[in-house]
Amino acid sequence: MRPSLARRCARVYLSVCGCRHVDEALQDIADEAGRRRATGSGRLRVDWWTYREVLTVGLYELRDLRYRGRGLKPFLALVLTVRNIRRQPGVPVLAAITLGLGFGAAAAIYGTYAGFSRPLPVADGKDVRWVRVLDERGRGVALDIVDLESVRSATQSFAQLGAVTTGSASVRAARGYPVRVPSVAMTAQVFELLGEMPQLGRLPTADDELTGIVISDDLWRDHFAADRGVVGKEVRVDGAVRVIVGVMPAGHRFPFNHDLWALLDPSTPGNNFEMVGRLAPAATPTRASEEVRSLLEARRYADDEGAPGLRVEVPRFTEKRGEGGEKMILATMLVLVIALVLVSCSNVSNLLLGRALARADLLAVHAAIGAGPSQVFLQMLVEALVISLAGAVVGLGLATAAIDYIQSTLSGHWGYYWMRVQFEPSVVFFTLGLAVVAGTLSGLLPAIRLRGADLSEVLRSDATAVVGGRRGRLSGVLLNAQVTISALALIIASLMGGALLRSQSAADLRADDVYLLSVALDGPRYAQPAGRRALRGALSAGLRDNADVGTLIFVNVVPGLENSVDRLEIEGAEPDPAARPPLVRVIVADEGYFDLFGLQTIAGVGLPRATSTSDELVAVVNSSFVNTYLNGRSAVGQRVRLPATGGDRWVRIVGVTADLSVYRGARARELARVYLPFGAVEPTNFHLLFTGPEMATASVRAAIAEIDPDLGVTGSFGGTDTTRIRDLINYIGRIYQTGGVLAMLGGVSTALVALIGLYGALAFEVQRRLPEIGVRKALGADRRSVLRFVTRTGLRAVAPGLVIGFVLSAGFSPLLGVALGRMNPLDPFIYTGVFLAFVAVAAAATLIPGARAAHVDPATVLRAD
Repeated sequence: MRPSLARRCARVYLSVCGCRHVDEALQDIADEAGRRRATGSGRLRVDWWTYREVLTVGLYELRDLRYRGRGLKPFLALVLTVRNIRRQPGVPVLAAITLGLGFGAAAAIYGTYAGFSRPLPVADGKDVRWVRVLDERGRGVALDIVDLESVRSATQSFAQLGAVTTGSASVRAARGYPVRVPSVAMTAQVFELLGEMPQLGRLPTADDELTGIVISDDLWRDHFAADRGVVGKEVRVDGAVRVIVGVMPAGHRFPFNHDLWALLDPSTPGNNFEMVGRLAPAATPTRASEEVRSLLEARRYADDEGAPGLRVEVPRFTEKRGEGGEKMILATMLVLVIALVLVSCSNVSNLLLGRALARADLLAVHAAIGAGPSQVFLQMLVEALVISLAGAVVGLGLATAAIDYIQSTLSGHWGYYWMRVQFEPSVVFFTLGLAVVAGTLSGLLPAIRLRGADLSEVLRSDATAVVGGRRGRLSGVLLNAQVTISALALIIASLMGGALLRSQSAADLRADDVYLLSVALDGPRYAQPAGRRALRGALSAGLRDNADVGTLIFVNVVPGLENSVDRLEIEGAEPDPAARPPLVRVIVADEGYFDLFGLQTIAGVGLPRATSTSDELVAVVNSSFVNTYLNGRSAVGQRVRLPATGGDRWVRIVGVTADLSVYRGARARELARVYLPFGAVEPTNFHLLFTGPEMATASVRAAIAEIDPDLGVTGSFGGTDTTRIRDLINYIGRIYQTGGVLAMLGGVSTALVALIGLYGALAFEVQRRLPEIGVRKALGADRRSVLRFVTRTGLRAVAPGLVIGFVLSAGFSPLLGVALGRMNPLDPFIYTGVFLAFVAVAAAATLIPGARAAHVDPATVLRAD
């Protein structure tokens, strides 16, 4: 280090340490260093001695630093804070734990939200935007290639603008079975604006004449055995010959979770394109949205003066994706955590106020030797900030564990490839910023109370009378608010946690040896129901004599994951003109579906076999349908209409079956279901459910490939592996189980916050009422009576907030609806358990203050008073 720079650093260091004669001290050190060099000491030895001497002088000044008329320096306040914490660590540790619980929850939620809303993982991903066009009612407007060209040719807000359309494709190499993968077609501009280059090969260009494709790293490894010679190979995609020209790097799945990319054919009919662009350097989202809106309106409504207006949004590509229920849940949790942190601040204020009252004599001595009110104010703020930063360290440790748990258990459930919950620097900065705010708020109350007190009077009278005073209405309100929030959170967490933890497949569900393959029939061969029926017949015949395959069922939805719904109309029922017809789940399945899952027929007959779409449309309903829509009346013979599934035809109910219980807990509430015979509808997308050993998968795939070599099938969630139904349902249930664990941990955390906060309030109250306790003991009260007195004080402090919390819980918990499954939102066992838990919390919080009050010496207290 250069001598001039070293001298400046030494000057700053000694000034911070409080040295009053910096130049003289540095000159003395320099003179001594010169003498050492003159006597023959080496340069390195003299430099080392100089640095050590400067450090020693600074530490000496810190040790002997005293209050001076010019005020207390922040560094000295830090030294005194560390010294006081080392002498009495109990209260600071409790305060740090209290804040740490709130910081940990806030950091975990922030990390999860950041993982959900991170920008596209490409260079300058925040500038990649998608053009969202809405009509006057807020509904999405379909775009076509002409819209794209009209905007792209005239825009100045986008440096690059292209179109994307998504779908799926059946990929078959020269050998092996075809596989169905999510695919995307994009214009060349989208490839350019992303800036992602393949790890093997190149991107498709116009010279490929739309035959070149690029595949993902996952598809390359799983389906092509990571063969580096795959570039240039021909494969069949939806029956057409394509050439693999590149393999994208690992992790690239744009736009969502896709595995195959190709150039978009401008002549492709359809209007489901999505415009994607990169903003120009000087453009803003507002300017871009206005420009796109005016260009689209000029093209579409140039000759129509009364045309409705369009609304255009230009969000980041990852915005408004997957932000439905997740965003609502995170926002609700964040509000609760903010309330928890505020409550924690009031708890720390009570703890620090009681701590200040206990060492008021020491503060009075400091005031007697010259420390002014501002100096004491600064010391209390520094002490609160130190405790808050220690709580931030605790919170970051808790957040690290929570974030790792969330990512490890739920990573497979993220809807888009850019979503990843991980511990990153922004979480640390967020937590530290929150700690500074919370520490300042926590230190204000004791600092203001001490600033307004005459500490010199403490040496002549009782500290309680000078510093403590009355607890005040604000402290009581904060304590009741804390208990209310804690009771509300603990009751809701107990209800949701109990339901979610049991959200797993029902033990009696017959799904252990049932496997799943998904099929999507598109193209001209399967455009008509006859072609789809021929495929089913050929597949059934091909597997009829196969020893590996037992039962083979065609069904449109997976049990427990039914997403096929339709509007319900009941013959003879008067519809409500002000309401839309209710939604009912529609399951299209073979007649063996009930036997496969052990469903008993309650009335009428089971699911019949339909041979063609011209047969009379009949259905079987479950018990929940009868109870929900027929008020328990006989269902057999009734007729209903399902417009989206059966068109205008009436559907006659021929039987009633028992409910299929797939989940317990949160998803156990049975829903009304209507079962239709598969042959009467012939959906284009369906699942194959079959029984047998795991090796039966190869037989099913071989039979499909023999009938149609280009027909790709998938397992669950687009994977190439066959999935067992039991494993799939358990996999889906993991998200509910993880939510249950987090909910229960959140409830326990609020109970701990209540415990620590109540302890702080009672500790201050006992310290403030020591004279009264001394008088009681002087008049003959024993230790047990004093302990009972303190316990009653704690219970009375808990009671108002507990009552308010129960009332709010009783009003809010029924709104959780399906999240509670069959659990009673007013479950008396839950409320009784929470009540007993808070009684135990109040009793535990009184132990230390009560023991301190029971052992107080009345003579000492009365003498001080």
